[in-house]
Amino acid sequence: MEKPRVLIIDFEDSFTFNIARECFNYSSEVKVVFYREFFHPLSYHQTLSTLSERDILILGPGPKHPRDYPETFLFIADLLTQDKWQVFGICLGHQLMAYVLGHQVIRSKEVMHAEAVKLKSNFFGNINVYRYNSLEVLAKNCSYEKAILYGDRVYEIEYGRHLSVQYHPESIGSPAKNIFKKFFKR
Repeated sequence: MEKPRVLIIDFEDSFTFNIARECFNYSSEVKVVFYREFFHPLSYHQTLSTLSERDILILGPGPKHPRDYPETFLFIADLLTQDKWQVFGICLGHQLMAYVLGHQVIRSKEVMHAEAVKLKSNFFGNINVYRYNSLEVLAKNCSYEKAILYGDRVYEIEYGRHLSVQYHPESIGSPAKNIFKKFFKR
């Protein structure tokens, strides 16, 4: 089976290149694109036209609240309605996907930096993951059957072929190889 190509959308976060490093293990090509370049009307459609069904688009982590990226909303909504390729949202990417679909993103009760959390994932099984976040998706009105909750917060959502996670699968201590490998083999 041919390996997918990966396009990572960088929201100015240092973890982006750790994600890229993990993706190199399971892909034929990894490209990192600055979010303002990707979510520009002239480049968005042109870039998507080069992707195949095997390719993966990662909305990476980043600073700020999803509402601080209004220029991305229509494009992310468009991505989530398409089934041609897979979208994988990580941390801010997860929050953006949920926010665009009408979910509330709130300040975490406790700001976390490398906090271990045990989850029972529908997709990855029982896993230990690491939180690096000050914002979270509130579970209220989350109607997705394949949503993983941690208390009243949403830590993982499957939207058809797309997946988003609040945690950092590339973090040291997380089972990154298992998470990326399984996602890439979907």
